[in-house]
Amino acid sequence: MKPLLKLPLFCVSAVLLTPVVYAQNAEKPAVEGSQQTKEAARERRAKQTRKVVWEYKAVHVPYSSGNDREAEAITARANEMGADGWNLVSSVKSHSSSQLLLLFKRPKM
Repeated sequence: MKPLLKLPLFCVSAVLLTPVVYAQNAEKPAVEGSQQTKEAARERRAKQTRKVVWEYKAVHVPYSSGNDREAEAITARANEMGADGWNLVSSVKSHSSSQLLLLFKRPKM
């Protein structure tokens, strides 16, 4: 039998009032704290706590004076890497050579 009004009902337990929630396409109402909702909460927590494993890549780019041509080359290289799913994490200028080290990461597949 379907309820006439879709208003929340309350079941009185020892101290708490637990709302009864009507599940769609279900014969019986699902009670908050029921086995169904506990399992769904466990699944959500499991998805949230999965560890992301990263892979890293270091790319050397010529860099000496920081002119516009070099900046365009660095931007082009970063865009190429981004198209493959890599995120730029850091850049390091070498004091002993005329190169810039770009560090990228992406989730390991």
